[in-house]
Amino acid sequence: MSIDKHRKTKRPVTRIMRVIGFVVGAGVVWYCTALVGALFNDRQSSISEPFSLEIKEGNSVADIEARLVQGELLNERFAWLFRWWGSQKGYDKRVKVGGVKIPYGASIATMWELLKNPTNQSVSLRFIEGWTLRDIKIYLEEKGVQGDLYKLAGEPLSSDSMEGYLFPDTYEFFTDAIVRDVVGKMRANFDVKVTPELRAEIERQGFTLDQIITIASIIELEVTGREDRRMVSDIIRRRLANGWMLQMDSTINYIHGNRRRSATFDELESTSPYNTYKFKGLPSGPIANPGLQAIEAAVYPIKNNFWFFLHAADGSIKYGRTFEEHQENRKFLR
Repeated sequence: MSIDKHRKTKRPVTRIMRVIGFVVGAGVVWYCTALVGALFNDRQSSISEPFSLEIKEGNSVADIEARLVQGELLNERFAWLFRWWGSQKGYDKRVKVGGVKIPYGASIATMWELLKNPTNQSVSLRFIEGWTLRDIKIYLEEKGVQGDLYKLAGEPLSSDSMEGYLFPDTYEFFTDAIVRDVVGKMRANFDVKVTPELRAEIERQGFTLDQIITIASIIELEVTGREDRRMVSDIIRRRLANGWMLQMDSTINYIHGNRRRSATFDELESTSPYNTYKFKGLPSGPIANPGLQAIEAAVYPIKNNFWFFLHAADGSIKYGRTFEEHQENRKFLR
């Protein structure tokens, strides 16, 4: 009886072990197949545009790997395989500075073949704080960047333009980059620089992002220096809250495409909604692309009791609590 009982219990255990062995074996086969596929098999992708990867001086294999994972060309599970193959072939010692365009669906082997021989050299483009869409368009044309900025980012004074949202910075592009590449990178940088914390503070204060960027663009063109910018930010807010016209010459300059310190009498007669001498409140939208310091000044003003300010001849800002004080400060213009 005891022998039969032992035989009866042994068979189910054996079957379980066989099932486990089969599952483990199948898993190993699947994983090995996936590894071979990731390493050697180029796949078709619905994304026709290749991924543009810029390799800068000092970039490590880990840096390149992270950008490939972020760009969704490399599955994070196979990141180790990317490093291993590069090390095995010695490619990791031969990565050159330049640009590489990698098709989506490329195998790891193909990626390394492209990485070891960059076909495009990169170029730096610097966009200055306070530049308008007009300035950016002229600059891109001077640099020979192909494409129409206005078709992608809208025209100045239009309600649907990207004015204010193309973050000024220095960028690296391939020499054959087009306007779409530039706009995409500048817009993405804006979303990084204007952090969730900044956006939450803007919302907490009861402003919209567009209102803050519009204020920041005026600050960018009106004053320099972190403290003065925060002082002027409070003046702008107080004028808005009390129904005063802002009377900022920078908004008049935006209408007419110039950068004079003071607007002419004829320019002040403009009926554009950007004319803050004729209409109360903020202009219809940003009047330039502000940098981070101006944006932070718009969000974090320094409380003060001034209503007026002007630029003195020595470059300083003179503040006035009353219109009479403001008129008195005009002596510093000479």
